[in-house]
Parts: sequence; C-alpha cells; structure tokens
Amino acid sequence: MHFARGLHVYQEQHLWHEYEDQYTLDELPTVIFGTGKIGQKIASYLSPYGMPIYGVNSSGKQVPGFDKVFALNDLLSVWPEGIQVIINTLPDTPAGRTLFVG
Repeated sequence: MHFARGLHVYQEQHLWHEYEDQYTLDELPTVIFGTGKIGQKIASYLSPYGMPIYGVNSSGKQVPGFDKVFALNDLLSVWPEGIQVIINTLPDTPAGRTLFVG
C-alpha cells in the first residue's frame, strides 16, 4: 500500500511535485493467504477502506470478513478478480514456503 499511494516517490522529493500514478485503497483488490485469526484481523482493518478482500485457505470454506474465499488448490480462480495486493499469513510449513517461489 506504501507503493500504491506513491509514498516511495514522495519520500525522495525535496520539493512538492504531485505524483499521479497513485491508487485509492478501494481500487486495490487484495488477497489474503490464510483466513485464520491473523488473516481475519487484517481483513477487518482493510474492510472500512472499501477494498475488495479475498481469502485463500485449504478448503475454500467461506469465512466472515472476506468477499470471497478460494481453496489453495484453485488459485487460478483468484487472479481474474484483478488482485493488486497479496498478503501472506500462512503458517511456516514446507508447503507454505514454496507457494510463492518457483
């Protein structure tokens, strides 16, 4: 979100120059990997900003606080939602460690 708001550009500027390549939070569909207590808490923090919030868990079972939840084995269904932000709260397991690397 730091980059979506252009803060990385503003912190380098010494004079004000408007940075136009910014997004409002409601324009950033977000997926949270892990819909447990931590993922739910993050979703509750982001929800008031109007962000579309999707979850990923092992079963795909719907969880309150998420617009939609997908199963880990059905990740290709997540990407058509136009995901812009990825948050990982999955436990540190061998499967979780390799999920985001090739």
